Amino acid sequence: MKNILITGETGYIARKLRRRLVEEGLDAECVSIRDKLPANLCEYDTVVHCAAMVHTRRGGEAEFYRVNTDLTRRLALAFKRSGGGQFIFMSTMAVYGKTGSLGRREVIDENTPARPSGGYGRSKLLAEQALLVLEDDSFRVAILRPPIVYGKGCPGNFRTLERVARIAPIFPYVYNERSMLHIDRLCCIIYTIINENRRGVFHPQDSRYHCTSKIVRKLALERGRRLMLSRTLGKLVSLIDVGATRKAFGSLVYGRDFSDRDIRRRSV
Repeated sequence: MKNILITGETGYIARKLRRRLVEEGLDAECVSIRDKLPANLCEYDTVVHCAAMVHTRRGGEAEFYRVNTDLTRRLALAFKRSGGGQFIFMSTMAVYGKTGSLGRREVIDENTPARPSGGYGRSKLLAEQALLVLEDDSFRVAILRPPIVYGKGCPGNFRTLERVARIAPIFPYVYNERSMLHIDRLCCIIYTIINENRRGVFHPQDSRYHCTSKIVRKLALERGRRLMLSRTLGKLVSLIDVGATRKAFGSLVYGRDFSDRDIRRRSV
């Protein structure tokens, strides 16, 4: 039986992942590394590093680098020195620095360079690079760059959509396409990566793209509410081509072949 260490004791993904791995018969433990690194890393076959700083008010961009870059490097180096194994890093789609485009589909594929535009994405990309420097035959690195993760109780952007669905009587209808990833599918993919001892960079997503307006309407219906989607409001929103609008209503996806090839590929 493999022993798995998951960082981010109180995090949404970490808690969901531990439950799934235990159901699959693995010995999985969630820990916090906020104050110090675990002293018993030699006991684990795989470390899944989910702990991260996503938003910061104090410390500015330096806090992103302290937590997302430096702490990741220190944990990976300690794990490698303890005997190594498999290190799975939860990165982000934000390493590409894209927010989406209004009126057209923006596609990320194998030819898209990683050019993060904010501290969060930059700190994650630097962490990826640090891990790949450490990688060798005894220290296998798997990097996941998921888009928006969603599911019951999920924090972040999806929770914002849930709040809107609870209170709004009307919402703009803008047809867009977004790559998203349900938490159950994410956990299944991580289990496969662990079980097959995979390495490499992965771009997981759901089997279909999602439309923001339709998501909000579905969430409202699940709560017994009728929410009207307005094409008129949608046209007005589409005229406001700023970052926040592109993030909410723009189209941004991983190419199908690009993403599916990652998941199908087996380790060598």
